[in-house]
Amino acid sequence: MVAGVLLVHVWGDIARDHGSIPIPGNVWTLLLFIPVVYGGTNFGFVGSLGAAVSGVAVLVPEALFTDHTGTGLWQVWGVLTILTISALILGDGYEHAISLARQSAEVAALRDSEERFRLMFDAAPTGMALVDLDMNFLRVNPALCQMVGRSETEVLRLGVIGLTVEEDREISVEGSASRNECLAVHEAVPTR
Repeated sequence: MVAGVLLVHVWGDIARDHGSIPIPGNVWTLLLFIPVVYGGTNFGFVGSLGAAVSGVAVLVPEALFTDHTGTGLWQVWGVLTILTISALILGDGYEHAISLARQSAEVAALRDSEERFRLMFDAAPTGMALVDLDMNFLRVNPALCQMVGRSETEVLRLGVIGLTVEEDREISVEGSASRNECLAVHEAVPTR
């Protein structure tokens, strides 16, 4: 694309010098916005900046070594500067849009995963519960509530210790304490 712009630019300069076309030669430099926009929308920051830099690298020698008026030369430099700034803005905007789209897709995937887990957890025929380290229920499924003959609110309020038979409560409390001690020791040991 950039080479095509260079050819059109050189052709425009030659045609203008021979009087066959009244358009100033620096107008063809504006065509560089096409590869910059294409590179930016397809390849992001690297694509737009790469197209701008390659366009500048190709057209600067042409602008320096062909006959231009002082005003025409300043116009070419102005267009190339605007082109580079536009490439930076376009590429950054594209990268930001892609990042937002990626984050949105990750949030949607997480939401779908949570929904699948909730459906499987609630529909399981076996009693299931999510329990924290203090032996409190975080979540219980309907099958567990049916097994213990209590409502979900009661089961959540009672926790594991409250639902444990009297003779096994001491074992459950000791198990919970030893689990918490192990976690405290593990957190105190520095990792390498």
